[in-house]
Amino acid sequence: MRDEQRVTVVGCGVTGLTAGHILQRRHHRTLFERKDGNGTMLSNENGTTASTIARRGSPPACSLTCNWFCGRPGRSLAGLSSLLGLVLATAACAGTIQGVRFSDSLTVQNTRLRLVGMGLQRYGIIYKVCVAGLYLPPETPSSDALADVPKRLEIHYFHRIKASRFAELTTDGVRQNVGAARFRQVEERVGRLNAAYRNVEPGDRYALTYLPGSGCTLALNGRDLITVPGAEFAAAIYAVWLGDKPVTRGMKAGLMGED
Repeated sequence: MRDEQRVTVVGCGVTGLTAGHILQRRHHRTLFERKDGNGTMLSNENGTTASTIARRGSPPACSLTCNWFCGRPGRSLAGLSSLLGLVLATAACAGTIQGVRFSDSLTVQNTRLRLVGMGLQRYGIIYKVCVAGLYLPPETPSSDALADVPKRLEIHYFHRIKASRFAELTTDGVRQNVGAARFRQVEERVGRLNAAYRNVEPGDRYALTYLPGSGCTLALNGRDLITVPGAEFAAAIYAVWLGDKPVTRGMKAGLMGED
């Protein structure tokens, strides 16, 4: 086998550009992008994107991208790492998961909250139930998400779900995360929240917002349904997604910005 081979890389996203950069040292590689505007969306002073150049095929997008960022093609792996960090940070700030957009920040009663992370809940391997975004004050780390601090959880649903199912899952989730004694303290308020749930259709979005001194407000598609007071109640409810026994650990990791 020859040392140098012809390699085709399909897709000019972060992974494709990285593969092209590494392969150029020993192999002849060609990068392809399906259409203009896909990929990392980096552009030069003329507004030409890396993916557009890859589609044209000359010169390779990965070399030009390194040239734009580092000053000359293939300057160093450190330069490429900085590039990838910039691209990944930009993607995270965009607040999009599974095609669903979450605002980068929002203000609730003069309290500014920032998007900490996003997560996907699956049922089984393939079935996508919902995606969610967690908001906290800029100075609050995700490790303090269950503390008595302002917070908001937005959940966007892909399928129809009955209100009774939400009530069952909320009750079970609280009980599993707080234990029998604490559950008895908040059980009546959990019941009040459960009674406020409504059926959801694909594309609907629940928001659960907590403000110290005001309580937890449940809203559906921007319309408030109920506000339930108490910091201990808020901690118990948010534990359904962020506690030691969350709905799914993958979703929790995403919401906490750990994924």
